[in-house]
Amino acid sequence: TEERSRRMVQQTITALVSAIEQVDPFLGGHSRVMGGIAALIARRHGLSDAEIATIEAAANLAQIGKMFVPREILLKPGALTQDEKFQMERHVEYARNALKHIEFDLPVVEAIYQMNERLDGKGYPRGISGDAISMHARVLAVANAFAAMAKPRSYRPALPVEEVLAILERQNTSYDPEIVATLREVLNTPAGERLVEQAIGFLMRLLGP
Repeated sequence: TEERSRRMVQQTITALVSAIEQVDPFLGGHSRVMGGIAALIARRHGLSDAEIATIEAAANLAQIGKMFVPREILLKPGALTQDEKFQMERHVEYARNALKHIEFDLPVVEAIYQMNERLDGKGYPRGISGDAISMHARVLAVANAFAAMAKPRSYRPALPVEEVLAILERQNTSYDPEIVATLREVLNTPAGERLVEQAIGFLMRLLGP
């Protein structure tokens, strides 16, 4: 019964990721890149199998709330207005509402809900800080930021890996410095280097010429 339940949850995750990609393939692509980075960080950081499973599932579903954000806001190349920023930040509420009835048996939904919180309390949606933010969410925050900066955007090319790491290290009041240090370690391994090459290549294929 437990195995059947696990299979059903995995099938649900697969179906939801497929739905995300139907709306916007790039959202699904971002989730895959983020998930690969997050899993490497979690393993290197010595987290348990259950914690790693939570992080991987959350990474796969982290963008689901953006399916409900107006596309003109989601795809806007320039800075968002205050109202647009408020609408964008509602994606965490949309995600929680979409996922809250699925029995993950892991804190997947809470990890997604906290992913945009920051150590200094300047994140969203609740403005919690420090140790009030779960380890899952702190790993996801770093992996999400890395994936976002390492990909090209309409108004800039992809940032070099070293530049992304330097930015994250400077933002040590927002992102957990220990997690960022672990990210640097894993990216200097053969597995990390391969993942970055595959991830950037995958994102470039998604974006097209």
